Amino acid sequence: MAYKLRPFRDYNEHDVLNLFSYDTTGLTAGSINVTKGTLVKIATGWKNYDSGVELGGGLEFIGSAGTLSPTNVVSQRYGVTAKVVASTTGETPIGMMLYDVRDADENGELLKYKPRKAAEMQVVIPGQAVPVVTRGIFLVQGVLGTPSAGGTAYAGGTGQITASTGSAGIANVAIGKFLGAADTNGETLVKLAL
Repeated sequence: MAYKLRPFRDYNEHDVLNLFSYDTTGLTAGSINVTKGTLVKIATGWKNYDSGVELGGGLEFIGSAGTLSPTNVVSQRYGVTAKVVASTTGETPIGMMLYDVRDADENGELLKYKPRKAAEMQVVIPGQAVPVVTRGIFLVQGVLGTPSAGGTAYAGGTGQITASTGSAGIANVAIGKFLGAADTNGETLVKLAL
């Protein structure tokens, strides 16, 4: 069963960080798909003055809008320099992503040319800020292990929530509580508190 963040959510917008983009280094262009609900850690910190093109505000050029640009035309896209990646076993995440990060739609068409469709799909295009929530109550599907009501939720490998305290001498980091056991669909209510 795939790990998913389900639609039931209860959180405050003040607990959402909109300062980081997802680091897609090493991922294949045209097939980037990082799912919402992934626990993330800081890969590159945020700086107000850090910019390779002196734009300020932590922005950078992330590449041309396309390869079919007319001669002598520059149409760069801006992106956020501060980056997050999926947390792994033993690492403390800063929060959980509320949107998917994708560069193409279900037909393989690049979303950088279709920002309205990206917004309708509730996905973030690589380079844009991804909303990261630090606390709230969420329904998640596919939690690793066997969650129990009142049990501790941990950050597992590959950014997933787990009921396991860890293995191989590496302790998982507690991120909140389970508010119930998994139902027949594998869905569990989690109170995130980071």
